[in-house]
Amino acid sequence: MHAMVIGGTGMLSEVCLNLLQAGYEVSVIGRSQERLQQLAQKADPSEKKTSSRCLSLISVDYRNSTELQAMVRKSIKTHGPILLLVSWIHSTAPLALPIILQEAAHTKEEFRLFHILGSSTDLAEMKSKINPPAHCHYRQVKLGFILESHGSRWLTNQEIASGVWNAIREDTSSIIGVVEPWEKHP
Repeated sequence: MHAMVIGGTGMLSEVCLNLLQAGYEVSVIGRSQERLQQLAQKADPSEKKTSSRCLSLISVDYRNSTELQAMVRKSIKTHGPILLLVSWIHSTAPLALPIILQEAAHTKEEFRLFHILGSSTDLAEMKSKINPPAHCHYRQVKLGFILESHGSRWLTNQEIASGVWNAIREDTSSIIGVVEPWEKHP
């Protein structure tokens, strides 16, 4: 089972480790070689009881469409079709997810996409922009904020990772935290 995580070296690093423990071969696309190596250290087989051969680190700037496409193709050739795709891509790379989806769709295997989105994203508009293929089970995970007695705060990386992992396990779209009332956001 091949899972690909885009942006998996920061707030989604725990999701990558959970996928490893669940038996996936995990390809992680990240822009920072240093942060990819930090993730690899967290996945140390002696500590996590996972096989380091199951973690594939792909250092590529996903704003470079040609290089991104080549690296995704190579990952699919090496690890098989992508059955699970988790994507946290900044708006500075609007072509990245469509490129990855195009490559994932070539195999005709059904797969799931968990699209991680910021708190102010229009979910319907985003889905229409990326236009997932028919054999892609598209899920959106919207990142909100936490209301507290003294105000509000943004989600922690741990809260984000836990919420994304729950969405994957339950195979559903979700909102982590709250997004309303919007005027109370941090």
